[in-house]
Amino acid sequence: MLFISTTTSFAQEKCAIKSFQELQKNQNYGYEDPAQFESWMREKLRQLRSREANENQPQSAQQVITIPVVVHIINEGELIGNGTNLAEEQILSQIEVLNEDFRRLNEDRVNTPSVFEPVAADIEVNFVLAARDPEGLPTNGIVRKQGDRNIWQLADNYALKNLSYWPAEDYLNIWVTDLNDNYLGYAQFPVSSLAGLDNGSEYPFTDGVIIDYRAFGSKEKYPPANLINQYNLGRTTTHEVAHYLGLRHIWGDGDCSDDDFCEDTPRQGNPNSNIGEPCTFPGPNSCNTGPGDLPDMFQNYMDYSNDACLNLFTQDQKDRMRIVLDNSPRRLSLQSSLGAVPPVIVANDMGVRSIGSPSDFVCPGPLIPMIEVRNYGTNTVNSFVVDIAKNGTVIDTKNVNVTLAPGEITTVEMPVVEFTGEGEISFSITGVNGGSDGNPLNDSKSKYIQVSDEASISIDLNFSTLPNDWIIQNPDGLSTWELQQADNGNAMNQSLYLNLFDYENYGELDLFISPVIDLTDASQASLIFDVAYSGYPSVDANFEGLMITATSDCASPIFASDTVYYKVGSTLRTASSRTSPFTPSGPNDWRTDVVNLTPYLGTKVRLAFVGINGYGNNLYIDNVRLDIGSSVRLLSPGPSYCADRTVPLTFGVVNTTTETINYFELDLRIDNQPQGVYVFNGNLASGEEIQITTDMPELARGYHSLFAQVRNINNSGVGLGESGELSRSFIVSDKTVELPVRESFDNYDPEDPAAWLPLTQPPTTGWELVSTGSGPAMALFNQNNNNPGDFDYLIGPKFSLRDADNAFITFDLAYKRVNSTSDSFSVLLSDDCGISYDIVLFSRTGSELGNNDFNGQEVPALPQDWEKITINLTPYLGQEDLNIAFLGVNGNAGAIFVDNIEFFVSNPVVSENGTLFPNPSVNGRFKLTFNLPSKENVFMRVMDLSGRVVSEYEFSGVLNQTYEFDMQEQKQGVYVIQVKGETFSFAKRLIHAIY
Repeated sequence: MLFISTTTSFAQEKCAIKSFQELQKNQNYGYEDPAQFESWMREKLRQLRSREANENQPQSAQQVITIPVVVHIINEGELIGNGTNLAEEQILSQIEVLNEDFRRLNEDRVNTPSVFEPVAADIEVNFVLAARDPEGLPTNGIVRKQGDRNIWQLADNYALKNLSYWPAEDYLNIWVTDLNDNYLGYAQFPVSSLAGLDNGSEYPFTDGVIIDYRAFGSKEKYPPANLINQYNLGRTTTHEVAHYLGLRHIWGDGDCSDDDFCEDTPRQGNPNSNIGEPCTFPGPNSCNTGPGDLPDMFQNYMDYSNDACLNLFTQDQKDRMRIVLDNSPRRLSLQSSLGAVPPVIVANDMGVRSIGSPSDFVCPGPLIPMIEVRNYGTNTVNSFVVDIAKNGTVIDTKNVNVTLAPGEITTVEMPVVEFTGEGEISFSITGVNGGSDGNPLNDSKSKYIQVSDEASISIDLNFSTLPNDWIIQNPDGLSTWELQQADNGNAMNQSLYLNLFDYENYGELDLFISPVIDLTDASQASLIFDVAYSGYPSVDANFEGLMITATSDCASPIFASDTVYYKVGSTLRTASSRTSPFTPSGPNDWRTDVVNLTPYLGTKVRLAFVGINGYGNNLYIDNVRLDIGSSVRLLSPGPSYCADRTVPLTFGVVNTTTETINYFELDLRIDNQPQGVYVFNGNLASGEEIQITTDMPELARGYHSLFAQVRNINNSGVGLGESGELSRSFIVSDKTVELPVRESFDNYDPEDPAAWLPLTQPPTTGWELVSTGSGPAMALFNQNNNNPGDFDYLIGPKFSLRDADNAFITFDLAYKRVNSTSDSFSVLLSDDCGISYDIVLFSRTGSELGNNDFNGQEVPALPQDWEKITINLTPYLGQEDLNIAFLGVNGNAGAIFVDNIEFFVSNPVVSENGTLFPNPSVNGRFKLTFNLPSKENVFMRVMDLSGRVVSEYEFSGVLNQTYEFDMQEQKQGVYVIQVKGETFSFAKRLIHAIY
């Protein structure tokens, strides 16, 4: 892997492999010991020599292998031929260089010193830009994609390659873009037990080579190329493709005691980074091994010399690459790839283009398989037949009658199937237009799927053993999550552990995936876990760490999920960095973190703990639990209900034990006064819920408290502990307002009929009135609350939209992020006078709330700290008994601020009082907007210039309304608009026009 210096000197190393080695902390290099390696290599070489002898071919004449190449140009949106969007001629020049270098057809082979000529080798590998794409369509082998950033770093490996990728088993993927970190390129090593290779990744979606655009191509072959002088002949790609095929650096990434495992390359103690033209030989001799010793082979493509000095591979390097090509799974398959073969178009050719459903992870229950098919032939298709199979057995067949012109695509929905456990599902085209399909190569696609277990609503993992219903996904087959002893105050405690200290594969992800968690009836949900991590001093602090993803549809936990937790480096660290393997030594090395799952209430969600490897230090998690609040839920009433209503008092009781409950008692108290005991006799299975309804007693207007407790389960005399208790505060309200209305919190009086009331749920501090740069506002300081999942309401008065023609609510919202966790804020609507608040008008969580720090101030100080939120209420026109509540859910992340809550019964135009528009009127129509501090009765008169009164109006309760007037029946001309309120008056001229 090559790198670029940010200065004009390139005296540094030029390959990112060395950066990985520097992270190895003097541990092993990730390969077998030399004796194991030599034994393995001797056997492979023996097999190679035997095959050559049996085929009567000399060593130098092996079958030429052709590798199809796809070049992904990840650009910045420039025109082709400019900047990162390289010209096709420059790309072709690079392919030409690869072929010359790997076939030893390069013109500068004449510069190979005579002492090295006997070992110089033709690798007998050709590279050709792909002629057909993965779908079987013609291509030139070049894909251009605009990236979402201008510079890509090593840590962006997955993100970059996810922009454009062709199956690595059929193509050599080469990504060309603007690299940071001073690297010119890097490659993913093959999967093999071959000693001397860094542990290869089995993760196919990143397999290939990345090259910086300033080192891709040859200026000699394409003079307009804008390349770095030292690396302008295309040898960076030669170097990285050789890594891709299994070669190490010629100096073994160490000193004279290390080796590249090739006998015919002289021992070398370091890279030759400073050798350029005239490439004088002999050059350095960094390792003198005695009689017959040769100087450094700085001409080898696996050294760091300038491009002009590089001109050979050796026979042992050839043998090593050929062994990889004949053994490594995604290298061997390149030999049978059709990527380099132009497609043959036939008459009747229907093909399976993709599998839309199921995904890799499937929720329990019936599923509807779906595939996308294309007519690849030259005939119009009128009918075709599709088979679906599970684990090789056909389970259904569908005859599809549809007219598809050549090239046309359609989606086929197969009959519903049930799939349990795990296995392969496949789809095959078995007939076209009443006959056979002319091209069997694209007839079938299959997918291995896993059906997720559905968990009890109770999750509590202490890792005494690995849970059977969680999945460990280990893409590269190397280090992954495992049980490990880790002191948390108990020296014998077991935790889940990921060994990142000895894990060389920078950027690899290892997943610990939950079963499907049913939150459809949960009123709140938080994921709580303990974490321990120390880091390694020289590791990129912004890369290695822990991510938690969530998906509500059993989709991929990486590529189709939400990130609900992300901490790397110092933000994850719970102990000081160290150069020795980290093991927690006690409770001080641990931290408890909380993830707010409020956005997933009402759904079934699947979570994944994703360890991100930066070859740093060990990561531990423990005591993973799901907090859904109490086993007792209050279903109705809501946080505030109307005093003049009889409302049901409804509880949900969830069995969060693992046993069936046949009997329990529910003790109820309101304002600490007993309200009776409900007795349950029945059969309540683990995870099931029963609803209990009684009448709410008549209560006085104001704040009240409620307490419910489950006790005497199965006549045992014990209950569910704290989880079986419910404490709630609620308001019985007689507040009613006539819209429009405004709450600015200036001169705030909770007794005012229009006042918004804070409702605190114990033990939180709740919403409070604070002073900001723009005046008083309501604030919720979640960063001071260490009880994740706590929720607090700010509740408005009852209102009606029965006679309204329009309706909006606006408010100012500000958020200060303090911690990296996640708060949430929602606006809820009740349409039944507070019995339930199940309509969500607005919701933001985590980073959606913003990352403002108010320039170091604790509260919003400037107008730009606020955001005006507008919510359209017109869907609820004609309804009465409406209430709105603001809900803040604590994630211990920051502070939420709300101000200037305002209802409009016309379009929410915020302007100066008395704004007249349009002026001149349009076809006699104009509008007048008011913006008053409080409601007033207003009189309005329209007169012509002679003083004649044309019309008069009286308006009551004017606050922020916009009124529309029609003067089409009046003569065109200039009119005077006179307006008089209780505290103001004004007159304005209006030009009345008809056009």
